[in-house]
Amino acid sequence: MVKFKAYLLLLLFLCKASATLATQQSPPKVVALAPHLVELIFEIGAGRQIIGVSQYSDFPEDAKDIPVVGDYQSLNIEKIVALQPDLIIVWQTGHPVKDVEKLKALGFQVAYSDPRSISDVPQELIKLGRLLGKQSLAETKAAELTTALDNIQQQYAHKKPVKVFYELWPDPLSTIGASSWPSSILALCGAYNVFDDITNNPYPQVNIEQVLARKVDLIIQPLSDNQSAKSGFQWQNWPDIKAVKHNQIIQPDADKLHRMTSRAVEQVAELCGQIDNVRLFYQS
Repeated sequence: MVKFKAYLLLLLFLCKASATLATQQSPPKVVALAPHLVELIFEIGAGRQIIGVSQYSDFPEDAKDIPVVGDYQSLNIEKIVALQPDLIIVWQTGHPVKDVEKLKALGFQVAYSDPRSISDVPQELIKLGRLLGKQSLAETKAAELTTALDNIQQQYAHKKPVKVFYELWPDPLSTIGASSWPSSILALCGAYNVFDDITNNPYPQVNIEQVLARKVDLIIQPLSDNQSAKSGFQWQNWPDIKAVKHNQIIQPDADKLHRMTSRAVEQVAELCGQIDNVRLFYQS
C-alpha cells in the first residue's frame, strides 16, 4: 500500500509538471510571407511572434522593424533558415512554389493562406488564431467583421447597379475579371464590373477601345504609396467615356483595399458610400 501511494504521488507530480511545462511553452515563432498576413497576425495580438516578413509589410508601424526575408518573386532561404521559425505562413499564390517546397524539404512547418474574396477574411483570422494560440481574440474579431460585411451587403443589395471599370494598373492597362478579389468587393456595393464576363483570367489586360464599348458609369482607380505610377491612367484624354465626361473617377487607398485584412472591410464601407453617391448622381 505504501508503494502504491508513493507511485500515485509520483504520477500526480509528473502530471502537474507536464501541465506546467505546457503552459510555459513559448508561443510559436513565425515567418509571415505576405503583408496581409502580417496585419492579421498583429490584429489578433500575435505580432511579437513574427520574426520575418515579406517586402511591403508596412502595417502596423511595428512591422517595419521586422527583417524582410523575400518578396513575391523569390524567398531568401538562407535568411529564413537562420531565423529558425517554428512556423512559416505563405500566401498560396504569392510565392514561387519551388522556394516553398524547398523550405518544406528542409523540415519547416508550412501553412497556407488563400483568401479569394472579402468574405474569406473572418475565416483567415480564425485560422491564424488557431495556429498562433490566439483563438479567442481571433474569433471575436472574426465575428465583428462578419457582422460588418453582412450590414454592408444588406445596405446595398437592392440598389440599382453602377457599371464600373476597375483600373488595376495603368500601363499596360489592366483590370479585374469575375474571379478576382476586387470583384467580390464590387458585388457587396451593388456595383457591376464591366469585365465580369472574363472568367478565365482574374486580372486581364484590356485596351481603351474595349473600355469605350462598355459604357462605364464609374472608374475606380486605386492608388498605392508603393506603386511607381502614382497618377494612374490618364483618363482625361478620353472624354467620350461616360465616367470621364461626368468626372466620375474615384481613387481609393489600394494598400487598404487590396490587402485581405480588416482595413479592407473598413475601406469597402467607404467605397460603397462613394459608389452610392455616383448612383445618386445619375439618378438626379
